[in-house]
Amino acid sequence: MDLAKVFRENKIIISVLAMAVFIFGYCLTVFYSFGYQSDNESIGVTLMFVAVAIYPVLWLIANPSKFKAHVAVVTLMLIGIVGVVLIVLFLVTDYARQNHLRKELDKNGIKTTAVVTGFEYDYIKSSRIDYATIQYEFENGIIVQRIKDINHIYKLDQIIPIRFSREHSEMFEITADDH
Repeated sequence: MDLAKVFRENKIIISVLAMAVFIFGYCLTVFYSFGYQSDNESIGVTLMFVAVAIYPVLWLIANPSKFKAHVAVVTLMLIGIVGVVLIVLFLVTDYARQNHLRKELDKNGIKTTAVVTGFEYDYIKSSRIDYATIQYEFENGIIVQRIKDINHIYKLDQIIPIRFSREHSEMFEITADDH
């Protein structure tokens, strides 16, 4: 069976699935990406990107005869439109994530101190991102998290004032700028 035919015959089902994938990706990114070394933010953004990218493909495949003479122009326009949508989506998602963190900490926040216990790094493509590993205690348990250490401002055994959520102990923020 031809892929274009599958898309044309199942536009509504594919649209609903794309919307479900988008919502799942959004939830992963905004609500479930606060854990130590969590990849949920990257996975969620990728899912949202795939879901948004499906709609122009559906549109082009659903109306192939109208655009055969202008395929290159229409394709470039759609890529541009999808690019703008993705930039707006990234900004809105980042705002929603920060807003969710702020509301959670305002409702259930506890002030405490964390200690820098080590350093680690990740590579994204060819860029290295440095992190400081921190630990803080909550209900007789130790929570391990990491924070970006772009300018290497954190030192081993440094004490950092933080505020974290009583309900979701992996959600935290640094409360003072004097490191």
